[in-house]
Order: sequence, then C-alpha cells, then structure tokens
Amino acid sequence: MNIDLLSAVIGGILGLLSGIIILFLQRYLDRKGHLKTYAKIVYERTHGQFTWGFHTGDSGITLHVPIWLEFQNTTNTARIMRDVNLLLYKDGNLVSEMVQINRSGNSDNEFVYGDNGSYSFTVPAKSTKQFTCHFLLKKDAQSVQYFDQILLRYYDEKDCVHLLRLGDFDGDWTIKHFHRPQNYFLLHEHGAPSVEKKLSMTEEKIAFLELIQEPISRMSTTSAIFKGFAATIVAGISMVTYDDQNLWILGLSFLPVLAFAVLDMYYLRLEKGFRYLYNRVRLDLRNVDFNVIPYADGINKDPVKKKEAKLRICDLLRSPSIWLFYPAMIVIVIIVFFMKYKGII
Repeated sequence: MNIDLLSAVIGGILGLLSGIIILFLQRYLDRKGHLKTYAKIVYERTHGQFTWGFHTGDSGITLHVPIWLEFQNTTNTARIMRDVNLLLYKDGNLVSEMVQINRSGNSDNEFVYGDNGSYSFTVPAKSTKQFTCHFLLKKDAQSVQYFDQILLRYYDEKDCVHLLRLGDFDGDWTIKHFHRPQNYFLLHEHGAPSVEKKLSMTEEKIAFLELIQEPISRMSTTSAIFKGFAATIVAGISMVTYDDQNLWILGLSFLPVLAFAVLDMYYLRLEKGFRYLYNRVRLDLRNVDFNVIPYADGINKDPVKKKEAKLRICDLLRSPSIWLFYPAMIVIVIIVFFMKYKGII
C-alpha cells in the first residue's frame, strides 16, 4: 500500500477522534452548571387582597396561586422552560392541571403575566430571569378532587418534562389561605419522598430487594469481564506487534474493543435499571409484586424516569467505568498501530 496514502488514512482517523473528543468536551463544558428554579408566593396583582389558597366569589370556590418564578441559569447555553404550569396530585397521582392566567384587571388597570402573556420562558446563559405568574382552578370547572401536593411542571429544550415540588397541602377546597413563606425558596425535582416519611420493611419487601440485588451483582461482574477481555486484546496486540504481522490485521483489533464497549454500556444500562427499581421498592414507590423487570414501569417511555434512572446514552458515556477505560484502550491501539506502521516496533 502507498505509504503516503496510509499516513493520510491514519492521520484522518486521529483527526476524527480528536474532533469527536473536542466536540464532546465543548458540549460538556457548555452544559456544565445548573438551571435552578426559585419561587416566592406573593399577593395577586390586581387588588393585592389575597395570596395563595382557596377563595370564594361569584364563580364559586377557586384555588389561586400568585407566584414569582426566578430561573437561575449557570450554564454556558440558553435554557428553555416551555409550558410552565402547576399540577395537583393526590397520593402520587395527577388530579388536575391548573389554568395559566395571561392577563387580569381591565383596560385602565391591566396587568400581563408571564413573558408578555406567555408561560414559555428563555433564560440566557449565565443569567437570572424573574417572571410574575398566576395560576387558578375553579372547583366547578371539572370534577376536581382533594389533593395533597402541588408540582410545577415544564418542558426543556429537549422536550423532557421536569416536575418540581412546590409543597404539600391540605387541598380540601375549604376557604383558607396556605402558609406563605416570606422569602424565595428553591424548588427541588420531584421523586424523593420527604425525610419525615417512615419506610416500611416487611419480610416480603426484604425478599424482593434481595431478589433485585442478585442481577445487580451479575451486571457488575459482567462489566468487569468485558473490561478484562478488552485489556487482554490490547495486551495481545502489543505483544504481536514485535512479529511480522499485517497492519490490517492489527487494525481489526479496533472492532472487538468497540464491541466490548457497546456490550459494557448495554449491561451498565441494565444495572442502572435494576438499581432504579431497587430504590423505588426501598422508598415504597413501587408495590412488592416480585416482578424483577427493570423497565416494567415504562422507564424507557417516560423521559423523567429515564433521566432519574440515568438510562440515557449521555448518562452511560459519562460513567467513569466507560470513559476512563475504553477511550484509553482505543488510544493505545492507535499508538501501537501507528508505531508499527512507522517501523518503530
């Protein structure tokens, strides 16, 4: 083979890998940081007579939530919060969705909420933006039930849904005000139970947890085996390069290393799915039905659960067991291939 052509091919491969690494590093640095949501309960703007709670009027009993929302973006990219709204839950199940108020008052004293009436917001990089919002729900608007929790929901720029806990309430639809904190408070992702909740540990639950623990251990062992195979292949390549071997035979060694990396990510995903199932059972978020299937709760189809379980490809690639091992193996193979081509070894 023409030496100049082979040098160009190797240089192209190295340049491609370098470009991919730089691209991933740039995207990682751009996303490094957090998008935090703060809330402050205020009085309604039109008359300033009441704050959040149940109120009565000509249209019957109405739940009002006048609120300031402050989004703090510490990343290097603009972030989007689309269709921000409040949801009412009871025992973890959705009861109703509140109504976003765009305007209030009259032509002489009109106030516009959100971002010029819209409840979809954009926060530039390294900045903070505040919006005045108002949500309401009439009791007679639909078959509204008792609720015990209010969550703030929005969709991000990737159309992934986010649920943030606004608080726990006695939503019995009797006329009253809720407790109003005087300052801003941080909203946390919904999912973890409150620290006051006492977790039950029955014999059935312990047996179910032990049953889930077995495949978690097997997945960890399988991952170690794959890494051992990949390291053995790389070590073997380093040894045979001192013999008169065809360069293309050495080049084929990329394939098994990449195959083991893909298989390792597959079993790592299974392990994370089992760990997510384990935590849901441990926190009493899943019934003890002895169904040891990690995706039985529809994790693959629910963006929120998939993010919580860290099952996305980006989550797998960020795992130290992947990015600290396989890129190093590939770099070693490239170096050995190049040194063999140059006749150094």
